[in-house]
Amino acid sequence: GGTDRVSSDLTFFIGVDSTVVDKLTKNDNSIILGEKRVIDCHGALARAVYPRVIELLDEINSPSPSGNGEGESGLWYSCQHCIRHLIASNQLNDVVELLLSESFVRKRLHVMGTLRGTIAHSSECAAMNARSNATLKARQCNGLQSDDDESSTVAIKWSESCFKSLLLVSTILREMVGELFPSDSSARRIKGEIGSSFQVIGELIGDMGGHSAEEMEHLEEAL
Repeated sequence: GGTDRVSSDLTFFIGVDSTVVDKLTKNDNSIILGEKRVIDCHGALARAVYPRVIELLDEINSPSPSGNGEGESGLWYSCQHCIRHLIASNQLNDVVELLLSESFVRKRLHVMGTLRGTIAHSSECAAMNARSNATLKARQCNGLQSDDDESSTVAIKWSESCFKSLLLVSTILREMVGELFPSDSSARRIKGEIGSSFQVIGELIGDMGGHSAEEMEHLEEAL
């Protein structure tokens, strides 16, 4: 009972997330909780995994988890879902920090795999960009369009951070291409995943608008 007590067992939170929070987001009628309670659930999950993510930022060279052990599951879950919970619980300053953290992005791609990590990262950038657009639209509807307005400034920062984060992922992907050896039997598969990752990034940049050159660059690299 209550969200203030956070278990140290991350597998417990993985279970909670899969059976409760996901059902709530899919409007499961068997579970009826108010919006505040949903935010509280995400907040508890964020408090469980965010410290784990912070611990990871200096551990870039640790081996990728196989997903079989408790600790490994917690590691994968933290990289996969931490930002999602932070967004859902409105801890947006922490979201921006992680989106722009090279250490976190590298760890996420390492742990989750190139394509899956890119998809997760792009999805969260899209969510933050949507928050930015919604905030700016609301301010404009209320006649508050000043560039000096604090809420508008913060919302613009969210959008800019998303774009910078996508470029950061691209930089790391290009490094990975440069490190491939043609003689490696897995090189073709990895290069294919990287190409698909560029496609994901290019399409999102196109959806965000205002960056047509970068969009075309990524789509060409996807070929």
